[in-house]
Amino acid sequence: MVIGETRPNEEAIESATLPKKTVLAIYPNPFNPSTELSFSLAKSADVSLVVYDVRGRQVRVLQQGIMQAGEQKFVWNGRDNQGHATASGVYLARLVVSGAAQVVRMTLIQ
Repeated sequence: MVIGETRPNEEAIESATLPKKTVLAIYPNPFNPSTELSFSLAKSADVSLVVYDVRGRQVRVLQQGIMQAGEQKFVWNGRDNQGHATASGVYLARLVVSGAAQVVRMTLIQ
């Protein structure tokens, strides 16, 4: 290290690599037999990721609780909370991060 040279602020570098906005992405969509739901968190947060049918009934809870900052990935295999296969159709993935919600449509083709 050269005299007068400063080290990069690790916190500043970390915050530069983390997203400013959380966006839920689903791939592939439509899907069979499973799909990956992903999003990034700028900081630790209370997260809820739940799959619903088009009538608004809860199908599967993928995440409920505090998560650390960074890239998050979940796989939904088309099964409900009891492990039963769900029917082909349109489902809604609802992501809530610190009170802010997003909903994305996804289609299961059996």
